[in-house]
Amino acid sequence: MKKKIQLFCLPYAGGSSLVFKDWKNHFSPRIEIIPIEFAGRGKRIHENGYSDIDEAVDDVFRFLKNNVTTPHYALFGHSLGAFIAYFVCQKIIDTKFQLPVHVFFSGKGAITAGKASGRKVHLLDNEDFIEEILSLGGTPPEFFEHPELLELFLPVLRNDFRIAESEVEHLKIQPLDIDISAFFGTNEDLTNIQKNNWKLHTTKSCSLHYFEGGHFFINDQIKAVTKQIGKELNSFDTF
Repeated sequence: MKKKIQLFCLPYAGGSSLVFKDWKNHFSPRIEIIPIEFAGRGKRIHENGYSDIDEAVDDVFRFLKNNVTTPHYALFGHSLGAFIAYFVCQKIIDTKFQLPVHVFFSGKGAITAGKASGRKVHLLDNEDFIEEILSLGGTPPEFFEHPELLELFLPVLRNDFRIAESEVEHLKIQPLDIDISAFFGTNEDLTNIQKNNWKLHTTKSCSLHYFEGGHFFINDQIKAVTKQIGKELNSFDTF
């Protein structure tokens, strides 16, 4: 009988662990879904948000060290979650912690040296920032009609974008010695180079998968996304 695999899931900017609340219904009992809650939202709403990418990485890495209870685990991150997951993997290499058996980078172009984005969305004024968020989809327009929600949500979302737009000018690519997968929406604003460059980040297999929709395809294509994850993880033999 194949042993259990823990799948740690990192949400996108503004998202909480609730992004993955229904995922367990789409996996066999062999795969245990463990959503990671970032500081400043959900169950950790009373904590301060991260000051920089290093603090976010340290927090997630600490969570992994305290919660990996099986010989085999995997990581899934979407957008900001993929960005943080990448640097968590670098920390895993540096500290010689147990490597995951597979990493899924979703809704994010490959990490390369240089600025993460030429345009700093987190510096926009509220009106333009909200317009940018709406253009990405994933957040109902009606949400922005409630001032009390905006007061709580906008600072968290803006800080998430600040982290996601961190500069990585002196990045040294340390390829992972494991298989990785990259997931994209068919309508995402990413170049082929940004997608294909994920292949530089592993010494083993890198598979690219496309799902109908835009940046938030993981919310609309849960069945297809989880099916592909399950296929990858169930092919890993842990007898």
